[in-house]
Amino acid sequence: MAKRIKKEKKIRITADSICKAIGVESEKEHILPFGEGENIVEVSVKPRLSLTERSSMIQDIVSMVFLEDQNGCTIYRPEFKRFAFDYEIVNYFTDIAMPVDGNKAWEFLERTDIASLVRENVCNDCISLIIYEANEAIEYRKNEILKQSKLDKVINGFIDLFASIQNKAEGFDLNQIINYVQKNAPELKEKLDVLLKNDIAEASAD
Repeated sequence: MAKRIKKEKKIRITADSICKAIGVESEKEHILPFGEGENIVEVSVKPRLSLTERSSMIQDIVSMVFLEDQNGCTIYRPEFKRFAFDYEIVNYFTDIAMPVDGNKAWEFLERTDIASLVRENVCNDCISLIIYEANEAIEYRKNEILKQSKLDKVINGFIDLFASIQNKAEGFDLNQIINYVQKNAPELKEKLDVLLKNDIAEASAD
């Protein structure tokens, strides 16, 4: 009976060993001192975020610039964009407990300019990449809302059309309506196509 040849297991190189070989050390948090003497306060600033933190930060930025109006419709509020970026930069990169109230948070950011100080102590391109990805997510959300708005207009056009047919059909025998549709199918189809094209064109123009 032939002996089974044992395959040698290939030892995979770890990420830590690569970092050690090229001299990449773990990054330490920066300390930003505020105030003087006994009133000094030290704020810790992360040099970068984890993948999970980056994703959460981008989602939070997006949620801050899309709000619901009184009718329950989602609307884009571009005037909140800069505030959302600065708020989440401080919120995610530092150990500061940001105010929940929007007006208080805005006043704090404006009076201290702390978002700019945080940017100066974060790794190169880290925040700029997050802002780029957040802008991409915002544009995607805007397009999704626009598509839904166009679809709603087309559906409403269908509803109005069927409501009109139903009103005009009152008092008619069902068999009469069926016979009429069968005899005039090509003409009815042409009219329906025109109505649909007009609804879609109006939705696209918006």
